[in-house]
Amino acid sequence: MPENLLPIHHEILDLLQNLEATYAHPVSSQELSKTLNVTPSYIRKQIQFLINSGQVNARRGIGGGYYLCKKNKKSLAN
Repeated sequence: MPENLLPIHHEILDLLQNLEATYAHPVSSQELSKTLNVTPSYIRKQIQFLINSGQVNARRGIGGGYYLCKKNKKSLAN
């Protein structure tokens, strides 16, 4: 994992893992924002960093959202 992660990044990653987010069942920015008590736009901005660093993937469109990359699921489990 990159060392320059902010606490919010760790919270998002932990939440995606706890909610067992997958491509078939991604978690929306709306759902993440309610749980973390921040705005959906703030979540989207922070997740963009996680996408660019290869830790999170996005599924676009209706029913879309975010889920962990497979390689990241293994590293968080350890």
